[in-house]
Amino acid sequence: MNEQVSGTVLIVDDDDSTRKLIKTMLYREGYRLLEARNGLEALEQARVHTPDLVLMDVMMPQLNGFETCRRIREDPMMAEMPILFITALSDQESRLRGIAAGADDFITKPLNPTELRARVKTIMRLNRYRLLVERARFEHLVETSPDGILLTNIDGRIQFANTTACQMLATSPGNVHTQDITDFLPPNQVKTLHQLLRQTIEGTPQPGPFEFELKRSDGSSLPVEISLGPFSWHGERTAQLTVRDITERKRAEQAMRTIAHLTWLNELDRALSATLDPDRIAEIALQHIADFLNAPQGMMCIFSQDPGDGQVKRIFTLQAGWREIPETSPSEGPCWEKFLPQIPPQCAIVSL
Repeated sequence: MNEQVSGTVLIVDDDDSTRKLIKTMLYREGYRLLEARNGLEALEQARVHTPDLVLMDVMMPQLNGFETCRRIREDPMMAEMPILFITALSDQESRLRGIAAGADDFITKPLNPTELRARVKTIMRLNRYRLLVERARFEHLVETSPDGILLTNIDGRIQFANTTACQMLATSPGNVHTQDITDFLPPNQVKTLHQLLRQTIEGTPQPGPFEFELKRSDGSSLPVEISLGPFSWHGERTAQLTVRDITERKRAEQAMRTIAHLTWLNELDRALSATLDPDRIAEIALQHIADFLNAPQGMMCIFSQDPGDGQVKRIFTLQAGWREIPETSPSEGPCWEKFLPQIPPQCAIVSL
């Protein structure tokens, strides 16, 4: 027997004797052989093990071969998986239905051992060549990308990193494969990325991109934007992280905030010079604070001099101006408890 495992084959058939027969025919070829008794088991096995070839019966309970094939093709992590139907159906309509579902080839029962081994060997060889070509193309593309590209498993262990990603992390290509991507994040962001990795690899990726702060190996920080997508790497389900340096964008945003703040101070100074009307001054100040916080509404509260009683004396809103608040007795509790539920969402609040 050849000790070198040359690929993984998933055998899907509801008949135990047929699965055993196929295993016997392929046993000496050195393949890693997996089994599934129906379509649902096949989908689970395929997601976990990413086989190089699926040998599948058509007529099965629960989920037939056509539907199982269709679901495999709809999953981006399994879509390129070769599928060979083993069937007793020889009519053209069934074959056309199999092709429409995404089958790569058919072999008819009763099985001929020589034909089966030859078909499997040919498909495995072609698939291996396709994977080598795709990997070479992938590596060429990512090495010329201005963004950092990383592949990680579900736990965050880095499987691949292009040159740009290594530069962003301030680590060497030789060391990066021994590290987790979460090693380069502050503690308060680790859980978020772990959740995104799990969702991406399990087939429910979230729309992005997401902002993170990389803690580089040299001690410096780097603001980045990360987009995630599923990717198959050496037969393992991984997440592809596209990492973009947003340092310049953050500097521009800070400059815009500074300009907006200075503009507000200038307008407030002009308002103070032109009027002593407290309502007008409060309106200008509150409007600029709301704009600065990107809040659609604003509220200003003036409390009593005793900070312990929680009494709000007056409220100014951008929509209604000033409003007097009646005093409440100690037994009624602080006044703010009554009006707090009335505060609209995304409201900038200034307390004096």
